[in-house]
Amino acid sequence: MVLVSVKCPSCGSTKVVKFGKRPNGVQRYTCRNKKCLRTTFQTDYKYHTCEPGVKLAYLKWP
Repeated sequence: MVLVSVKCPSCGSTKVVKFGKRPNGVQRYTCRNKKCLRTTFQTDYKYHTCEPGVKLAYLKWP
């Protein structure tokens, strides 16, 4: 059995718990940090344009 540590992409906290699965089978997580504004997130994306931070790169594109 392999344990993978998951960090919240918003606050960087390791207080993360599983929060069900998406219809395509990808695991969702939620951050338990009280100060974090993020509700749910996932670590594996089918399309890389959906990953956090990619949208900002497109908006800054000259």
